[in-house]
Parts: sequence; structure tokens; C-alpha cells
Amino acid sequence: MDAKHTHKNRSISHYEGLVRKTAASIEPFVEDDFDEICQFLREKVWKALDAFTPSRVRKTSKYSPGQQLERFVFSCILNGKKDVLKKKRRNWLYIDDMFTDLDPEPPVPIPSSLTQQEKRVAMMLYDGYKIDEIAGRLDTTRRGVAVVVESIQLKMIEWAPPAPIAVEPELIAV
Repeated sequence: MDAKHTHKNRSISHYEGLVRKTAASIEPFVEDDFDEICQFLREKVWKALDAFTPSRVRKTSKYSPGQQLERFVFSCILNGKKDVLKKKRRNWLYIDDMFTDLDPEPPVPIPSSLTQQEKRVAMMLYDGYKIDEIAGRLDTTRRGVAVVVESIQLKMIEWAPPAPIAVEPELIAV
């Protein structure tokens, strides 16, 4: 089988396992999500398959034309992996993310004696943020957040949430 036929018989889906495995190995280290990395690597495969021509096949190589194609695509994926890893991590804060924690109505009852900052911190703790993350978002120190948390805890000890109203089921005469 010559290189021309080998090239035509291969498709991007043939390399899907390699693409997904490579994307999974680098996803924790970059900002891009898994699907974006996979798409970028699929594009690399597509370009490699398109760029591979019979003139690239060495007649004296110990590898068959099909193996040379595989090695060429693999090296292109490795280069793509390096490209993704070189992308600068920006840790941008988008404007949409800034106002998600400022809901007018809290999802759980909280004491009315809490200040606005205490309410923000309480909601962020409820949403699963850590002290360091809260300090970064509110542009304060860890100690400042710890003081606010202590204040919230003291107010929560003194406060009892309103009891839910019990609704009795209606009796239906049969």
C-alpha cells in the first residue's frame, strides 16, 4: 500500500483516542476546558493529514508509509500539546462572575442583623468559596475575612431562624 492510499484511508476519528488522552493529560494545567483542547488537537490532526504527502515518505526508512504517517501525526499532536501548555494562564475575572454572589434574596434564611459585607461573606461561604478566595474577591486580607466570619458565627449563635409554617393536609370526606 503506498502513502497516497494510506493517507486517504485515515480519518480524524482514527486518532480520537490519542486526542482525548492527550487533552486529559494537560487539562489540569491550562485554562482551556477539555472540549476546547480536544478541538484544537483535532485541528492539528486534520492539518497533519492534509499536509502529509507521498513526497514526505522516505524510501530508505525502516518504517512503512503508514507508520511514517502515524509518526508524523503523532509529532504534530505533541507540538500541539506544547502549544496549549505554552498559553499564558491569565486568571481573568469576567464581569458576569463578579455579580453572581450579590443575589437580592439569599437562598437560605440569615439574620437581619448581618451587615452587607457579612451577608456577602456568608453567601460566598454557602456557595463553597474558601477564605482565600473570598479575600481575593472582596479585595481584603485573610485575617479580615476571618474577623467577619467570627462576627457572623456570633450573630448566628444568638439567632434562631423562623420555623417553617406547618400546613395540615385537608381531610377529604369519602
